[in-house]
Amino acid sequence: VRFRHEDPPPATGEAVPGYIADVGRLLPQFVNGLGFGWSHDVTDNGFNQNAANSPDELHDSFHNMHGLGSNDNVSWKIAVPYGIYSVHLLAGDPNDTSSLYRIAVGTTETGGVTAINGRASPAKRWLENTVTVTATTGLLYLNNLSSATNNKIAAIDITALAPSITSLSPTSGAFGRVVTLSGKNLTGASSVLLNGLPAAFTVVSATRIKVTVPDSATTGLITVTAPGGMAT
Repeated sequence: VRFRHEDPPPATGEAVPGYIADVGRLLPQFVNGLGFGWSHDVTDNGFNQNAANSPDELHDSFHNMHGLGSNDNVSWKIAVPYGIYSVHLLAGDPNDTSSLYRIAVGTTETGGVTAINGRASPAKRWLENTVTVTATTGLLYLNNLSSATNNKIAAIDITALAPSITSLSPTSGAFGRVVTLSGKNLTGASSVLLNGLPAAFTVVSATRIKVTVPDSATTGLITVTAPGGMAT
């Protein structure tokens, strides 16, 4: 998702391939099946700078997360399945370097994992960083952190991390036996198949799933489906 001003005729911001535009409306707004939006209507806080020093259109536009008046200190959120995500943020303004950027990614409207933390400068007008966040509430938030001034968010890239299976203990079992799958990024798993047969399971942590061997199970591959894809 990239952030920009809502274009009245004539349009002032070009499309960026691969990105959906957020123009400052309240949640929920739905584009291509994604639900996202702001805690307040901040359509007046979006900017397209059309600056000669912008390397591309993605870096040229942004939304001011501090807003004006009653819209001061706003947050942005997007609906995602329960799971583990890599979140990349781009913040900056081609025409201004006065901002002290402090932006967090979290699962509530306050706090979270610090993703951007630094001051802009003429030599570094944009700041970017990638963090890993576990979405436990069905929403991911962008929040202002204390002491930030004029947080200007340009873009966010969200990728569900692919699950993997590294071991099985025990490696075989009779019907009804509980076995433990070990791996990575297993949070939010929606199904476990034993050689194509659905099995009851419990996600213990991001690295462990307990699976009950179903009746009529046969020897074969174990497949786990999570928000980031499938693992065998």
